[in-house]
Amino acid sequence: MLRVFLVVVMGLIAFAAQAQSPTKLTGNGLKGAYYVYNADRDRMVAQLIFNQGEAHNPYAEGLAHYVEHLAWLNALGLEHGDPSRHSNASTTLTQTTYWLNGEQSEFVDMLQKLHRVFMPFEIERKFMAQERDIIMREYDYRVRENTQYPVYIDMNSAFFGGTVYGRDVLGLPEDIKQFSIDDAIKLHGLSHRPAHATLVIMGNLPVAAVRELVAAEFPSDQAQQAGDELAPLNITSARNIKTMPLEDQTEEELVFQKFVANGLPKATSQLGLELMILEDILESTREGGMAKALRYDDFIARDFDIDLNQPNDGYFSISFYASPDRGVDLEHLLQAFEENLEEIATKGIPQETFDKLLKRAQDEFGASIKRSDAVYSDVPYYLSLEEEPQSYDEFLENLGKVTREQINTHLLKLVGDGHAEIRFVVPKS
Repeated sequence: MLRVFLVVVMGLIAFAAQAQSPTKLTGNGLKGAYYVYNADRDRMVAQLIFNQGEAHNPYAEGLAHYVEHLAWLNALGLEHGDPSRHSNASTTLTQTTYWLNGEQSEFVDMLQKLHRVFMPFEIERKFMAQERDIIMREYDYRVRENTQYPVYIDMNSAFFGGTVYGRDVLGLPEDIKQFSIDDAIKLHGLSHRPAHATLVIMGNLPVAAVRELVAAEFPSDQAQQAGDELAPLNITSARNIKTMPLEDQTEEELVFQKFVANGLPKATSQLGLELMILEDILESTREGGMAKALRYDDFIARDFDIDLNQPNDGYFSISFYASPDRGVDLEHLLQAFEENLEEIATKGIPQETFDKLLKRAQDEFGASIKRSDAVYSDVPYYLSLEEEPQSYDEFLENLGKVTREQINTHLLKLVGDGHAEIRFVVPKS
C-alpha cells in the first residue's frame, strides 16, 4: 500500500523499563539537552538533533543530506571502534539527526564524536567528492527501486511546488553528481551550530554525572543566537484528479490527500492525540468508522489506510490509501469514501464509539512496561513542535483530556474547503 508521508508524525513506538520524565540538563552551550534515566539499560544511547533540514538549505536541492554525510564522516573518522557500537544519521525537511549507541565506558567518546559534528571538515576533498557516489546508490535504493515514488513527487509538487516545503531531501541525480563541496562547507557552517542543536540521552548513569560530562563537552561559551523559523505554509483551495500509469504497478490503487486550514495558531502534541483517536475511530468497524461501510457491507475497498496529521501550523491533512474490491472502479471507490466521510462528519462520532476507542488507547498505552524508551524516542517529536518533552504519565494524562467534541470539530474541518490531490494509480499496460 502506497504511503505518502509528507511530515514526520508521532508514531506508536516500542517501549523499555520504568516511566521517567526527561531531565533537562543545564550548564551547556546547546539549544537544549535532555536525559532519560533508565535503570534497566546497560548501554547508553544519544542523539544530536538539529532543527535544520532540507527546507533550510539555500543551495542545490539535496545538499543538506550531503552535508549530513560529510559531517558524520568527519565526526567518526576512519576509526570505528568497538564493532558493537552502532551509529546512524538522517536528514528530513526540518531536522538533521546523529545517533550513537555504545557501552557505558564509551559514553565520553560518544559525546566527543557528537561534538565533532560541529567541527569544520577535515576530510580530503577527493573523499568528499566520492561521497556523492554513496548518495547516488542511496538514491537508487530509495527512489529508483520504489516504483510508486513518482506519485509522491507528483503530489508533493502539487501541494508545495515552488516553496521550501516542496524540496526533495535526496535531490535529483543531476544535482547529486555535481554537489558543490564549497557550498556544502558553507551550509555546514550555517546549519551545524550549537544553538540549533538538542542532545537527547538515555542510560543508567547518574543524572549528575551525565550533566557534568555534557557541560564539559559542550561548554556554555559555544552558545549562539540562531533562528529556525521557516516561512508559513500557505495552502489554497483546489481539487485535482489525475490517473498515473506506472511500469511495475500490479493493481489499481487510490491515493487521496487533502490539506485544510484548521483555524488554530499552532500544531501541538495535544492536537496530535486528538487526531490519533479520530484516526482509530475512522479505521474501525464501529458506528462512526469507515471499515464496515467500505469493506464489510458493500465490499467497495479490499483494504484501506487513513492517516490524519498536522503538516504545519494551522493545518490538518487527511490521507486515504485504498485498493478497490473486485469489480469496483477507482471513481466509485473515491465517491464512496468521500460520501461516507461526509456522512460521518455530519452526524458526528457517537459517544459510545468515542468512549470505547479512547478507553482502548488508554489501556494499550497504560499497559506498556517499556516506558523509558518511549519517553526517549518521542523527544524529537516534541522538539519539532517546539514543546518541552513529556513524561509518560503526562502523555497518559493528556490522552485522557481528548474529548468527543474536539474530534467532531476536527472532522468537520477535514470535510470542509481545502486542497485535495487525488491519484488513480494503475498498471501501465
